[in-house]
Amino acid sequence: MMRVSPLLEWDYHHIWRFLREAKLPYCSLYDQGYTSLGSVSTSRPNPSLLVRNDPEAAPARLPDGTVVKPGEYLPAYLLDNNSLERAGRVRRRKHREAPADPRGSTAASAASAAGRSTDGIAVPQSTSVGQADSQASNKNVETVPGDTETE
Repeated sequence: MMRVSPLLEWDYHHIWRFLREAKLPYCSLYDQGYTSLGSVSTSRPNPSLLVRNDPEAAPARLPDGTVVKPGEYLPAYLLDNNSLERAGRVRRRKHREAPADPRGSTAASAASAAGRSTDGIAVPQSTSVGQADSQASNKNVETVPGDTETE
C-alpha cells in the first residue's frame, strides 16, 4: 500500500488559495497579520505585512475593498514572499545557569536536589542539573525549525 499526500508539494500560497477558495474556517489571528503561530511568547504579527505610513503610496486595500490603515497589518494570505512566513516568530533565547550560591552550590543544584528545577518543572532524580535545566527551558519555548541563531 502506498500513501500519497499532495499537500507535501504545496507552498504557502497554494494552501492559502485552497483555504480561501473553499471558504474553510481558519484562526482569526491570520487576518491580523500573523503568518506562523507558535506559543504566545514567540508569535508576533509578520513585519512584512505592516502597512507603513507612506503619503505617496495608495491606501492598502484588501480584495474586498476594505482599506487597511497605516500601523495595521495585512492578512497572512497577502504575504508575497513564502520565505518570510516565519518572520513574525521571536527567536529562542539561550538558557543561562543560575548564579553560584556563596556556599558553593548553585540555585539549580539546590532545586534539583529538592526534585524541581528553577523553572518550576519537576526534575527526574536521575537527570543531571544541566540536562534538567535544558529540558525545562525547552518545554517553555517553542523553537522555529531552521533557526540556528539565538539572541
